Order: sequence, then structure tokens, then C-alpha cells
Amino acid sequence: MSARPTPLNILLVSDNDRGSLNSEFYARQDIGGGWGVKYALNFAFTEYTATQRLRKNNDRFRHKALLPSFGLTKDF
Repeated sequence: MSARPTPLNILLVSDNDRGSLNSEFYARQDIGGGWGVKYALNFAFTEYTATQRLRKNNDRFRHKALLPSFGLTKDF
């Protein structure tokens, strides 16, 4: 058996999504002098398609990760 990344990326509804997708929700807080702090949640969705059926008669393997992040930003 082999698997490869699903070739077509389509944003549908929840578990109907296809391929590898990434989305982000963020907020920025100003701290003065054009500087700010960015707080974010990143949702990474990766999918592989196998050459044979896996569990529950499905040929796709998915991994979903919700990742927090933060950063320092500067207005130019």
C-alpha cells in the first residue's frame, strides 16, 4: 500500500474538506510606538489518499491540528 497527498484542495464543510488546508484566526493588541502583539489560532488540516481502503472503507487519512501562536508586529 502507498499513500500521497490529496492533489486537490477544496474548502467544504468540516469533514467534507479535501486536501491540505490552513486557516488562522488572530487578534492584534497595540503596545505603543507602532508595535503590537499578535495572538493567533492556526488550524492545519492535512490529508493523504491511499491506494487501498483503510478503516471504515475510507481511502483517505486526515490529521487536524489546532495550534496557538503569537508574534511581535511593527507598523511601517
